[in-house]
Amino acid sequence: MRRALWGLAALVAYVAVAVWMPGSPSRPLFDAVGPPQPYKWVNPPPEFASGNQKPESVSHDVVLGPSGSDAASVATGDGQAAIVLREGTFAARSGQKAVVMKIDPLDPAPIGPPPQGLRYDGNAYRFTATYKQSGQDATLTQEATVVLQFPIVATTLLRLDGSTWTDLKANPVSVSLQIFSKTDKLGVFTAAGPPLDTRSPAKKKFPAALAISLGAAVAAVVAGLIARTRARKHRRDAPKEKGRRSS
Repeated sequence: MRRALWGLAALVAYVAVAVWMPGSPSRPLFDAVGPPQPYKWVNPPPEFASGNQKPESVSHDVVLGPSGSDAASVATGDGQAAIVLREGTFAARSGQKAVVMKIDPLDPAPIGPPPQGLRYDGNAYRFTATYKQSGQDATLTQEATVVLQFPIVATTLLRLDGSTWTDLKANPVSVSLQIFSKTDKLGVFTAAGPPLDTRSPAKKKFPAALAISLGAAVAAVVAGLIARTRARKHRRDAPKEKGRRSS
């Protein structure tokens, strides 16, 4: 049951991205069937400091062809940040064979305060792209999809534009603790959510928030199992009914 539940979480996240993006995007990296691992903070809050591990970066070569870059999904090894690139997201350039896509974790606190009424939920991540042979910046020619994992409760995805944060009107998937949105340019992104109840430790808030999300997932799994059972019963009964009619 546990594997089915978290398999559903992965499926929900993938379907959400696939439906929301027009065309045929490459499959995002949502293939894990186990529960999310403990969040890895750049600078963990005191209540999460014990046992915290360093978050991962990634550098990936996206192949360039005559019509531009190949479709690709690039994600950090710990799954906390990813980007989905459709075919032709980076323009072809003479002498260039690949674009180097990098994702690096940051502590959002030194960047500045979050927008009013919000708190940072997890790390910030810097997304950069450069042509491999020349080292020149590669810019998006069409929108890409940024996906971040969050540790507690996130409701929006922010992009740093200059010295201010832009709200990307993101799509949270609470079951898998992920949030995603389209963006027309790369840069620094972070998940954010409403302030926590300071009267209770954040550790106590996390299971409650997760329980609400998992409750919906459990209901979906149960409904699916019931539907599957009914379908099997219908297939077993069909030959019997056919035999009665023929006699």
